[in-house]
Amino acid sequence: MSGTPQSTKRPTNFFFDVTGHEAVNFLKKYGNVGEFLARPSGSTPGNYTLSVKVDEEKVTHVKIQNNGDFLDLFGGEMFASLHELVQFYMENPGQLKERSGDAIVNIVLKRPVVIPASQEPNLTFMRPTSERYFHMSMNAIEAEELLKSYGREGSYLVRESQRHPGDYVLCVKIGEEMVHQIWIRNENSQFDIGGGDRFESLSSLIEHHSRIPIVIKDGTPIILKAPLPSTRMIASAVEGRRQRLEQKDRHGNEGFYDEFERLQASECCLYVSMSEGKKPDNIPKNRYKNILPFDHTRIKLDLEDGAGDYINASLIQMLPTQYPEFAGLNRKYISTQGCLSSTVHDFWRMMWQTNSRVIVMTTKEYERGRVGDKMQEKCYRYWPQPGGSEVHGGVIQLIVDNKSEARNENYVMTVLELRKIHREIDDSETLLGERRTIYHFQFLGWPDHGCPSDSKMVLDFLDQVNECRDTHCPKTGPIVVHCSAGIGRTGTFIVIDILINQIKRIGSNCQIDISNTVKMVREQRSGMVQTEHQYRFLYRAIACFMESTTKANRGRSLNSGSTAELCRVIPSRHKHHRHSQHHAYQNSCSSTSSSSNGSNGDACVANGNPPPRPSKNAPPPLQPRRSRPPLSDMHFLSHKTYVNNG
Repeated sequence: MSGTPQSTKRPTNFFFDVTGHEAVNFLKKYGNVGEFLARPSGSTPGNYTLSVKVDEEKVTHVKIQNNGDFLDLFGGEMFASLHELVQFYMENPGQLKERSGDAIVNIVLKRPVVIPASQEPNLTFMRPTSERYFHMSMNAIEAEELLKSYGREGSYLVRESQRHPGDYVLCVKIGEEMVHQIWIRNENSQFDIGGGDRFESLSSLIEHHSRIPIVIKDGTPIILKAPLPSTRMIASAVEGRRQRLEQKDRHGNEGFYDEFERLQASECCLYVSMSEGKKPDNIPKNRYKNILPFDHTRIKLDLEDGAGDYINASLIQMLPTQYPEFAGLNRKYISTQGCLSSTVHDFWRMMWQTNSRVIVMTTKEYERGRVGDKMQEKCYRYWPQPGGSEVHGGVIQLIVDNKSEARNENYVMTVLELRKIHREIDDSETLLGERRTIYHFQFLGWPDHGCPSDSKMVLDFLDQVNECRDTHCPKTGPIVVHCSAGIGRTGTFIVIDILINQIKRIGSNCQIDISNTVKMVREQRSGMVQTEHQYRFLYRAIACFMESTTKANRGRSLNSGSTAELCRVIPSRHKHHRHSQHHAYQNSCSSTSSSSNGSNGDACVANGNPPPRPSKNAPPPLQPRRSRPPLSDMHFLSHKTYVNNG
């Protein structure tokens, strides 16, 4: 939820109830050097041990003392919680050392190890993250502030215990200004609140006390009336959350409906100026009269050759001050409407001015309308036919040439050349700047109504777009994305791309918030991700990406398809290794329903059957990237160094 004052940089899901021997096995099997997990001490009840993979063959164990007031490494810095201790030593790699013979060497904590969810120790600690009442990386003060700000009497949430890793805390709002926090103990995967019944799962405990009040020491009954939903989750838990959101409440509404309505209610466009798009000279330049750019994020064109500065286009970028989870993610987009015949010149002016080299078109030029099933123009064709050339402008001209084009069943990829000239009176021309190659991707797989039944093809498409940009034009302007209005499909593609790149950057253990990501882009262009069906599709696409990435990281051999035709259009600088890549997206990401409204999910399901061989013109495969930087780049002053003596 917006307004949640929680840190997004805390390491999460790093504590497992395993033995030292099991920790070694998990780290050797699934971990990279620098990855770690925390576990209960095998020798001293109440203490903990940090197990770290220090090289390919060695796992070292660091003892953590819990004296009841604070945690420390038997002489190192003191911390209130295991989260804070781990975060400190991640951010200060020179502060944790161990003795190896006569030498003292650094122990570097890079990131928590990712253990597949199918493994027994992971189930206990990963399962609650799919529950809507579960709030990750939250402490007592943050929980209290959140419930006071957004909850009503009887509203509740569950958070991880900061002092007792593996346990939880139930936080309930009672009265107007009071929040009661109840410790939930987890012993041998049995949950209780200090006496009375024990439950097989956290959800069973919560369900029980939703019917039967909790009576605290002074005799006051605490009734759990309604959960305060969280939209934040670990990326690897998105499929579980998606399934929870499909469940109906007692009013018959699915969680998706509730979450999307909350998102709609938070829209702030009424308080943001759109005056430029309403000026008489600019009104004809808008495809839809009420879909306008915000003044503060609109692309303002340079004045030249008598043309104005308006185009219905918005700059979309990361806002790390308001959304700190995206600090360090360098992604920029231009979200714009489909061209009108009168705005084609302005579109190419924008492309030149912003030095953008990649265009993502998410609509066909004509699609069937909702009324009468008639074909309607969604975007005027603004680029020439194959082998053709078009000239736009007067004295200052922009010339677009179609150099080559290739297509498969889901998209068309066109290579264009854009050049700018000054046309002299004698009809001679002076080239202004370099000739620029523009890569135009038109996605054909979006149905006229609803959303695609298969999220896999969208992921393949975005992977091809990103591979092209990374290989051929990495230091150029924003990716230009458009549909017809520049908000629905455009917003959906942009949000998926942001989240996928965030997960690639940090890893499967990173926290994501789909709702908050939509809010961030809506602050820059109104109405992005326009419908509930599109919002559902975000979850389906990220769930499919996570399933495919998990399979790839487990080293499963996946069939790859031929990319020869598309490679002829854009010769790859790494062509010698691209054909050896394994295809990361299996057909396990297919829809469970062919419903055209896209309301049904298409969760990735491992069916045990080998994937069908990709078609001849299948998009190039994704090479999963496992490299992940530390979760924080904050710097601290010098602290006392701890040396682990074993």
